[in-house]
Order: sequence, then structure tokens, then C-alpha cells
Amino acid sequence: MTYRINVAKGYGKNWNDTGLQYAHYFAVETDMFIADMSDLVGELKETYPSPAYDITVIKKLTSSQEVHFL
Repeated sequence: MTYRINVAKGYGKNWNDTGLQYAHYFAVETDMFIADMSDLVGELKETYPSPAYDITVIKKLTSSQEVHFL
């Protein structure tokens, strides 16, 4: 299991003029433990404050299955 931390940068009003519209700025993929990752996210939020930036975290789940061919 890995996590992807997305940082998006605000650049203008959104379609209904209620906030900022965001575009991808950069992403970090990590397999850190969730407790350690919260420190990293906190540091990113200090460096890239809201609302100028939007930081989201996604848990990426993967699975594998052995396939047998005849």
C-alpha cells in the first residue's frame, strides 16, 4: 500500500465564482507509515498554505494474482 500526496496550485476563480480553481503542481508517492506521513503533510501545508494551494492524500491499494496458463 502506498500513498500519493497531491499538491495543487490555485490560479483563478472556479466556474461558479465560489473559490479558487486548482491545477496539479506536484505529487509525492510514499510508503511511509500513516503516523510519519502526517508530519510530512503538516510540513507541506506550512510550506504551501491554503487557499493558495490544496493538498490531498490518496491511499493507493494494489493487488496481484497469479495466473496459470495451460
